[in-house]
Amino acid sequence: MTEKVEEWGRQASGNVAKSLRTQLQSRPGVRIVTLPSLTRDEQQRVDQHRALYDQVAAAAFEHTMGKAGENPNVWPHKQSHFDYTLGNGLKFLKAKTGADAAIFAVGADQVSTGGRKAAHALGAIVGIHVDLGYSFLTIGFIDLNTGDVLWFDYEYYGNGDRDMRDAGDVDGIVQSILENYPGVEMKNHKVARQ
Repeated sequence: MTEKVEEWGRQASGNVAKSLRTQLQSRPGVRIVTLPSLTRDEQQRVDQHRALYDQVAAAAFEHTMGKAGENPNVWPHKQSHFDYTLGNGLKFLKAKTGADAAIFAVGADQVSTGGRKAAHALGAIVGIHVDLGYSFLTIGFIDLNTGDVLWFDYEYYGNGDRDMRDAGDVDGIVQSILENYPGVEMKNHKVARQ
């Protein structure tokens, strides 16, 4: 049974925001601007675009990740002509902040209880698979003029060994995603995608 824990979600969101700010503000040419107070209508537009980003990122992931033939959902023309967009509904943020792009981070974290971990161990002995949970995060940069997705990437850990309530785990996930961002210095860091 899956139970949503709002407090854990707020803690994970705070960890992701802090990690993004810390890791991006030291990059040359990057200036992080805090979102100012928004009217109710403006906040609704931002919330709608956050939900839209979730859907667009899922479609981009499904249709561009992997190789045609290996993944039946891959559209080769989307790999060579990546043209995903959220539309220009966030253009007002450029006027309010002076920013050129918005950063969207959307994720999910399923943490296993002690009982589920015990069931996993017992299941392994008797040959029954019990999932341990997962951590998933996607980060995207959106052009505020056009709404175009300038870049996005993700990390997925399917073995229950990450917890986004843990700031160290989040720092590692964010660092791994940003290593693929153009202009971000590559490190000798390997992450197994499962």
